[in-house]
Amino acid sequence: MTDRRPPAEQTDETQPVTVIARHWVLDGKEAEFDKWLDGIVEACSHYAGYLGSEVVHAPRGQENERACVFRFDTFEHLQRWFDSDERQQWLRRAEAFYSRPPQILHYQSIEFLFPSGSKPPPPRYKMALLTLLALLPLVHFIPRLVARHVSWPPLVLTLVTTAGIVVLMTWAVMPLVTRLTARWLWPKRKR
Repeated sequence: MTDRRPPAEQTDETQPVTVIARHWVLDGKEAEFDKWLDGIVEACSHYAGYLGSEVVHAPRGQENERACVFRFDTFEHLQRWFDSDERQQWLRRAEAFYSRPPQILHYQSIEFLFPSGSKPPPPRYKMALLTLLALLPLVHFIPRLVARHVSWPPLVLTLVTTAGIVVLMTWAVMPLVTRLTARWLWPKRKR
């Protein structure tokens, strides 16, 4: 299992933490795996500090991939779940479903928008600045453009445009911004 834990010096014990668990399921085992996934999410939800979770199914053509995104209020509470016997029992049950070992990624704040491979996440001020600069034009223009073409109630308009902005930020804008600013985000150290 690939387990990317934040370096101790970069883990803020009091900040919420997000975990993305990617699973690759054997052909024909998808229904059993989905039932298992519902069970482990339910078990996880009873632990202190649990903030919620979502299960994401991969797009067409990658049907055997699942991602479970879950959040805890502190790294300490997450660690209690990770170290629990209950979690270990659930993981042993899942071994029959995997086509390859799961990948576990931990994030604090908005690190997941800045994929860095094996490098540590960039400083938070850089992540905040780039997120602001990327988000500002989308928030300014998209609601106005959509409002010109539809006459939805304000709450519906806000919901739809916010969902669109989140999708754009996650899969288009931030990956592009990260590539374009990689030298600034992760400068090479002078030797």
